[in-house]
Amino acid sequence: MGKIESSRPALPDETHFAYRVSGIPEGLSIEETTRLLEQSLAVTDLKVESLAMDSNGCQGQVATITLNTPSKKLRGKSDEWDLRAVASQLASGYIVVDKHFHGFTPLYAPKEEDHTVE
Repeated sequence: MGKIESSRPALPDETHFAYRVSGIPEGLSIEETTRLLEQSLAVTDLKVESLAMDSNGCQGQVATITLNTPSKKLRGKSDEWDLRAVASQLASGYIVVDKHFHGFTPLYAPKEEDHTVE
């Protein structure tokens, strides 16, 4: 019998770590967000997978990120961390990083001029 191909994506291995980050200032681009988070998490291999406006009634944006190596700032048994962000444009000065992904996580938000409500 032949090999059956699966359409399911491969499960993440132990070399990739996925997190959600909220509290990112409005208006930052993916590149600016990457720099902000690399500095705040003290890593160099961060990739912003998505960036959208936070829909949980909070100001700012939410991102999903992956790391190839874990940040020393995200250690311990916790699944959520409040971290001081390294950026002058943050009003609160803190970002929230989690790995539990509880609640709704927007992955994309079209520009206001690109969508309408009928």
